[in-house]
Amino acid sequence: MEKRVWYTASSNGIGRIYNASIRDEHVDAKGIFIIVHGMSEHSDRYLALSKKLAAKGYIVGLQDLQGHGRSQNLPGNFGPEHGFQYMLHDLHRLVLRLMKWYPSLPVIMLGHSMGSFLARSYVLRFPGDLSGLIISGTAGFQYSYYAVLASLTADIKMHGDNLCMDKYDEAFMKYMNRAIKEPHHPAAWCTTDDALLMARNEDPLSCRLTIGAYRDMLSALINIRPEKWAALVPMIPIYIFSGGADPVGNFGAGPAEVYAWLYETGHDVTLRLYPGKRHEMLNETNRNEVEENLFRWLDDKAFRTL
Repeated sequence: MEKRVWYTASSNGIGRIYNASIRDEHVDAKGIFIIVHGMSEHSDRYLALSKKLAAKGYIVGLQDLQGHGRSQNLPGNFGPEHGFQYMLHDLHRLVLRLMKWYPSLPVIMLGHSMGSFLARSYVLRFPGDLSGLIISGTAGFQYSYYAVLASLTADIKMHGDNLCMDKYDEAFMKYMNRAIKEPHHPAAWCTTDDALLMARNEDPLSCRLTIGAYRDMLSALINIRPEKWAALVPMIPIYIFSGGADPVGNFGAGPAEVYAWLYETGHDVTLRLYPGKRHEMLNETNRNEVEENLFRWLDDKAFRTL
């Protein structure tokens, strides 16, 4: 396996962004596969999947998003203004770099959780880049988002956008774990794999988001609601997968809603839900099954350049 690492100046001018690519030089390349991680995590959590994809002929592109991992220029913060939009441009730079290095290959993007919100936004902002879209652990639309956004905005006016989420953390974790009887870890809602939950506590690259980052993330989620999103998504194959016990997706209802938006607009869309499993399907106890279903979908679509 060959791994390249490089840094680029952040699109918002604050520090540098960590990028990496992984390829198996002994396998003929058949596509570029971009992985966009979720909130509070980093790209290294996807290295095992990246190596499996590389063995199948994909050039895998990884990035630590602004405020995360090795790109913690402002830890847990995307920047003072329009942070989500700048992150889209950081991702675009990664895509363009790999397209330049490996021309004529189709580009597929996988986004998990917050990364799924970025991927869903990316496909509108740069519609000619992607030949396929994969959405993991995503959310639908709820009008309650507006009330939460108003509360965050009010706190930002008083305290600034770099304030930690201490005020909200207990309520947030309680809400996320609401379907779990006596959760033994604050992040129990993420996976049923206890070993991986414990490993999160020792991860030096993890971070906590600020209220400014939550505001930006929630604003982006509101902007990809049905009337503003599905009808504008290019006609490319789309794969949605999630845990049936994932609170981010309202226990399957959110991903099913996103699937319905796309199905009604004539897209080639596939939905797979895993009963009893939680938010991080790629870190769940049945992750081998999850990966095999993903690989099967990729093979079935036989991607070509647009």
